[in-house]
Amino acid sequence: GPHSNQGVDAAVINGSYYFLANNGDLLQEFPNHYSDDGVTWNYGLTSAWFKPGAIQGFGRIWKILLVGNFPSGVGVQIQIAYNYNPAIVDTFTITPGSTLSQLRVFPSQQACESMQLTISDTGTLSATAKMSLDSIDLEVGVRKGAYKKLGPTATL
Repeated sequence: GPHSNQGVDAAVINGSYYFLANNGDLLQEFPNHYSDDGVTWNYGLTSAWFKPGAIQGFGRIWKILLVGNFPSGVGVQIQIAYNYNPAIVDTFTITPGSTLSQLRVFPSQQACESMQLTISDTGTLSATAKMSLDSIDLEVGVRKGAYKKLGPTATL
């Protein structure tokens, strides 16, 4: 969060969570209120590497479907890196029309050894905004054999 204060203690009293910071602040968590001591925040995550085939395998990821709760009017940015290289290749921005949405993107490099997603909001969420990602579904096809675009080869 935005505070550098470390926790000294925490307790649940009558169903409410309390947090005592090392600067003496006592903070209470409230249901349906998503802020860090009144400071707005951004949502983001980076996935592990998705591997459509076995080790050094070869596959195609045709489609990515994301299901979640996204605040109305807040854009969702989906970025894709390929083949264990963390450099972002694709960037998609979608503004969902309703809170519960299924977002769909089509990767530019369907044939790949691996794929990594970075998902974030494009604005700052308000103290009452809730964003959650419920599932990531990949439409995948896998082919036998080694991945063929790894780089230089040597023969004897």
